[in-house]
Amino acid sequence: DIHDVIKSDRFILLKPNMALRHLTNQILENDGITPHIVMETMSVDNALRLVNEGLGMTYVPESVKNSMPQFKEQFIKLDT
Repeated sequence: DIHDVIKSDRFILLKPNMALRHLTNQILENDGITPHIVMETMSVDNALRLVNEGLGMTYVPESVKNSMPQFKEQFIKLDT
């Protein structure tokens, strides 16, 4: 189950004052997940690069995913 994977993984999230972070926090809270945050960044690009290196997972809008085909990690679409 994807929720079990998310609960046990490390997260690379945007800084708390950013809009996408607020949305991410809401998604995690709605799913009852307290994330293990290993790093915070100001940049979605940086978050994706760190994920691509296998350092954790992150949330990005589908528009960001579609604009960055060079990243090889697996994307999972969430039903929200």
